[in-house]
Amino acid sequence: MIVLFGRGRKTREIARSGRRRCPHCGNRVPFILHELQDKFNLFLIPVFTYRKQYFLGCSICNAGFELSEADKEEFMRGEKL
Repeated sequence: MIVLFGRGRKTREIARSGRRRCPHCGNRVPFILHELQDKFNLFLIPVFTYRKQYFLGCSICNAGFELSEADKEEFMRGEKL
């Protein structure tokens, strides 16, 4: 019997912010909040997620900044980071 297992990564856009100044490129642009999920696959079917990370990225230069779960919740409520 052959057992196929592995891992996969899925990225999805969660939200967009108002205009902010990017510390990398200096442009005032909307930032995008991304969720990155690492999943364990069995027979090419995702079984469970073993890690979630959140990134806030510039929509021009794609510079990204990792956020904690608490920072993500503040961002979703519209509070300043």
